[in-house]
Amino acid sequence: MKIIFLLFIFLGCNKEQKNEYATVEANKGIVEIALSLTGRAEAARQTSMMAPDDLVVDDLLISTGQNVKEGEVLCKLDPSKVFDSIRMEENKLAQADSQLKATEIRLNGLKRDLNRTINLLRQGAASVEDKERQQQELQILETQLNVQNRDKNSILHSIETLKIQAELLAMKAPFDGVITYLWTPKDSFVKGSSVKKGDVLFRLASEGKMLIKTTLREQDISYFQQGQKLKLTSPALSGLEFPGTVSMVDNAATIDKDTGIGSFRIYIEFTPPKEMKSGMEVIVNHLVEKKENVLTVPKTALNPISAEGYEVMVIEGEQKIKQKIKVGLIGDLNLEVLSGLIPGQKVMAQYEE
Repeated sequence: MKIIFLLFIFLGCNKEQKNEYATVEANKGIVEIALSLTGRAEAARQTSMMAPDDLVVDDLLISTGQNVKEGEVLCKLDPSKVFDSIRMEENKLAQADSQLKATEIRLNGLKRDLNRTINLLRQGAASVEDKERQQQELQILETQLNVQNRDKNSILHSIETLKIQAELLAMKAPFDGVITYLWTPKDSFVKGSSVKKGDVLFRLASEGKMLIKTTLREQDISYFQQGQKLKLTSPALSGLEFPGTVSMVDNAATIDKDTGIGSFRIYIEFTPPKEMKSGMEVIVNHLVEKKENVLTVPKTALNPISAEGYEVMVIEGEQKIKQKIKVGLIGDLNLEVLSGLIPGQKVMAQYEE
C-alpha cells in the first residue's frame, strides 16, 4: 500500500512538472534597435614617407614626437644618384637631337628630289617608278621622324621626372603634425646612412581631428551614411560622451573567405576631448529606432521555423495553443505586437512545440 501511494505521488509530481512552462506576459514596454561599434582612436590624417630608391641620407632634422609644419624639411637624401641619371638622360637627349636633325635634313632633301622628279615626269624625262620609289622613301623617313620625336619627348619627360625626384629628396612635411616614427633615432643617426627603396623613413600624424575605423555587419550598413552624427564614448575617459561624424562607409563589402559573410568598413571622425590619446578605445552607441508604450514579447517567443508567418505559443491553463500575431518593430531583445495578443496574456518565453 505504501509503494502504491509513493508511486501516485511520483506520477503526480511528474505530471505537474510536465505542465510547468517558462512564460512571460505580453505587456506594454519599449522596443529598440541599438548598435554598438568599437574602434581605436588614431590621427585623422597620417602618412608614411618612404625612400624612393636605394639612397644615402645626408641629414636628419627631426626627432620622434617633434611637431612640424607643412613644408618643413624633415630629412635630406643624397641626390647624386638622381643627378647621375639626369646627366645620362641629357646625353641621350643630345644624341636624339642630332639624329632628328640628320633625319630632317634627309627629309627636306628627299622632298626637293621628289618635286624635281615630278616636274621631269611631266616633261617625259623621268619614270613613274622613280616618283613612286621616292614617295615610299619619303613615307619611311616621315615615320622615322615621328618615332624619333616621340623618343625625344620621352627623354624630356624622364628628365623632368628626375628633376622633381631630386627636389623631393629634401623631404618635406605634407601637412602640420607630429612625427610618430623614425627609422633610426636622431641621436644615433650617422650621415651617409644607407636606406633601401621602400623603407619607411618616418611617419607623420596630424593633430586635432581624430578617427576611428570599425566594421559593420552587412545587415547594418543601411543604418549609416556619410555625414551622419553619432555619439561616442571611451571607457578610458569614464564614459565621457562626445560627438562624431561618419566620414566614409566602404562602397564594397569585404567577404570572409571562410564564412562567406560580408562586412563593411566605416570611418568616424571626431574632435577628441583633451584627455584622449591615440590608441584609446572608442565606442559608438547608435540608437537606430525606438518605440515606447507598445505591446511586447521577447524575440525568443517567436516560432523560429514557422512558414505561416509570425506565431507564438499561448499558455491557457495547462494548454499550449499556437497563436498567429502581427509584428511591428523587431528589436534587439523583444518585438512589437500589433495584433493577436492582449496585455497580460501568457506566452512561452522560449518557443517549443
